[in-house]
Amino acid sequence: MDILWILWIIPSVIAVEETLMDSTTATAELGWTVYPVSGTSENSWEEVSGYDENMNTIRTYQVCNVFDNNQNNWVRTKYIRRRGAQRVHVEMKFSVRDCSSIPNVPGSCKETFNLYYYESDSDSATRNSPAWMENPWIKVDTIAADESFSQVDLGGRVMKINTEVRSFGPVSRHGFYLAFQDYGGCMSLIAVRVFYRKCPRVIQNGAVFQETLSGAESTSLVAARGVCIANAEEVDVPIKLYCNGDGEWMVPIGRCMCKAGNEAVENGTVCRACPSGFFKPTQGDESCMQCPINSRTTNEGATTCVCRNGYYRTDSDPFQMPCTTVPSAPQTVISSVNETSLMLEWMPPRESGGREDVVFNIICKSCGGGRGGCTRCGDNVQFVPRQLGLTEPRVYISDLLAHTQYTFEVQAVNGVSDQSPYSPQYASVNITTNQAGEWQNDGQFTVIQLVGMLRGIASGMKYLAEMNYVHRDLAARNILVNSNLVCKVSDFGLSRFLEDDTSDPTYTSALGGKIPIRWTAPEAIQYRKFTSASDVWSYGIVMWEVMSYGERPYWDMTNQDVINAIEQDYRLPPPMDCPSALHQLMLDCWQKDRNNRPKFSQIVNNLDKMIRNPTNLKAMTPLSSGIHLPLLDRSVPDFSSFSTVDEWLDAIKMGQYKDNFASADFSTFDLVSQMTMEDILRVGVTLAGHQKKILNSVQMMRAQMNQIQSVEV
Repeated sequence: MDILWILWIIPSVIAVEETLMDSTTATAELGWTVYPVSGTSENSWEEVSGYDENMNTIRTYQVCNVFDNNQNNWVRTKYIRRRGAQRVHVEMKFSVRDCSSIPNVPGSCKETFNLYYYESDSDSATRNSPAWMENPWIKVDTIAADESFSQVDLGGRVMKINTEVRSFGPVSRHGFYLAFQDYGGCMSLIAVRVFYRKCPRVIQNGAVFQETLSGAESTSLVAARGVCIANAEEVDVPIKLYCNGDGEWMVPIGRCMCKAGNEAVENGTVCRACPSGFFKPTQGDESCMQCPINSRTTNEGATTCVCRNGYYRTDSDPFQMPCTTVPSAPQTVISSVNETSLMLEWMPPRESGGREDVVFNIICKSCGGGRGGCTRCGDNVQFVPRQLGLTEPRVYISDLLAHTQYTFEVQAVNGVSDQSPYSPQYASVNITTNQAGEWQNDGQFTVIQLVGMLRGIASGMKYLAEMNYVHRDLAARNILVNSNLVCKVSDFGLSRFLEDDTSDPTYTSALGGKIPIRWTAPEAIQYRKFTSASDVWSYGIVMWEVMSYGERPYWDMTNQDVINAIEQDYRLPPPMDCPSALHQLMLDCWQKDRNNRPKFSQIVNNLDKMIRNPTNLKAMTPLSSGIHLPLLDRSVPDFSSFSTVDEWLDAIKMGQYKDNFASADFSTFDLVSQMTMEDILRVGVTLAGHQKKILNSVQMMRAQMNQIQSVEV
């Protein structure tokens, strides 16, 4: 453990040295005591004026009796007070004559001297006491020179000064003397500095440690307790540092950290309060953080940021999360009434309040009934999946009263709505039970309901296609419908798994099997090649069946007549009151080239758009529009070869309508490809032949774009 502590030294902290005596500061004679007494022997140390390495005048002691044997020359300093030191350091500067450079010198010549100390509680030494010998004097060390000088150096007045430092301890008396013993050398004692070391005041690990005296031994460790700096608090206790014998701090134990609302600056020596607009929620070494969006501080040293007016934070929101607000109202509420039940769907609010936990509540109010105004609905009304906390933008409501007016409020709430003093924002819709919706067919279903049924069928077929199955017998007779108008695809007797080892998975049936001609794609009839694209053709027929309320496709035409008509590009006309957008989707499904037909994923997306924006379903296709006639004009080139709409109009010999298209902002192929017969009429094309020619080209354009954008199943 001692070895570990010695290695664990805190760097960059320099020891403090307190000087007890420095011979170079003397302004008069040093007056040290010598033995033998100077004047009674020629062998004594002699005090003379000399020079240090910077050629400053100083008082020195020198001795040079190398030709006499048995030398024992001592010089003793004056009394030095300890001043609390436990270990004393002595720095000596001296020069020594090289014995080999002295002619005829005897073998007793030395180049070393001894250092001694003697402790005393008072300045009681005399010329003969303590005795000039090792006991009672305590020897510190024999001091040898790293460099010595010769006669040549002396002639050139080259100074070769050695510096050595020795330490001793423990010392416990009030003071002490030092003594230097020469036993046959030629040397000069130029300077002597006596000092002790302290560990300096330091701030370490968030705590202040005051100046501390070093220990008595070089390996001593003196424990010092620390005090946390201002605005810091203890984390690990006790808080200690150890001061070693050389005045160096070692072995930090424990620490203090800045309190919440304060951060460490100036290399961890100061805990400063977080400035305005910044905060720090916990104690630690982290810096203050800027207040998140929509929040502020009320003072310096903040531990949290308070939300601005109209913004809030939940108990579970992290401190660094922006303050949030309540959501705006839901958008575009669509209602679909069926007798005493109701399907409500809506779009999410435009603004979520900055949160991801938006849910919806349904408030039901029955109005009229002679009670004056509206009242909350009773508990008998059922909500599926539930009335409050809806995560999806739809709800099915049943068990309503017949022939009753209702108001439904769709509230948008999030995690901070309960902190707002205001009621949640909502969108409302008024309905009357036992009545059909805005658009109805034969008094049975609304268009939205029919589109919802078609969407369910398309979703089921999308799943089959993704699983690499072909149904081969998709027809309205094979669709199961429950009381909530949820549709499921059934009757998989003809379904087959498509091998996906090619880019176009295909199933080829054996000869002899029966094929439902009226629902089957032409390539499947002619070559018995079945793909997901042939199921898309069948889906278009199912759409026609649904929108015509179960009409037989192609009526009383024979199967062979149907085959011939399809080959001649004949397509079923729109059922009565069928929205043009839906009939256009049917025509897309009946493209002769199967690669031009949309994928089921695209069909689902198109139907979703119609449900979200039901105004697109208001436009009906006139029965006299003639768009059930041949769909594709093979003379029309690939639209991608044109760079502008004007070039396309010129190519189909309809250039006279360039200004009409430009005025109506149909300036890109993306916009033109979505045109319906209603759009063509609105542009100003009044001639039936021109209408047909432009619409046929638009349909070809859309088919080609579907082919480019689609992903093979």
